[in-house]
Amino acid sequence: MVERASVIASAQRARGLDTEGSIRARLRGILPLAGPVILSSLTEVEERSLALEVRAFGRPGRRQLLWRLPDSTAQLVARAFMVLGLAATILLRLTGTFPRLP
Repeated sequence: MVERASVIASAQRARGLDTEGSIRARLRGILPLAGPVILSSLTEVEERSLALEVRAFGRPGRRQLLWRLPDSTAQLVARAFMVLGLAATILLRLTGTFPRLP
């Protein structure tokens, strides 16, 4: 945060803000620095929390390396048809009734 404040202070100085000199001038220079420092800190916290959420740190229950989502009935039926179709294709190919592909 201190590093961010120094970068913002340098940018404000480049724009003509007086942040050096008497104590009164320094106090006047704090207000234009406080807003961007606080907003950038909040933005960084939000980005980090989103990154943690994407990695499922907020997921309830025991942590596992692999989290499997349950399949719907339509997905189970489609998978069964694909497995049966593959088995039938292999069987037909082995018996010679399935035409050979070029």
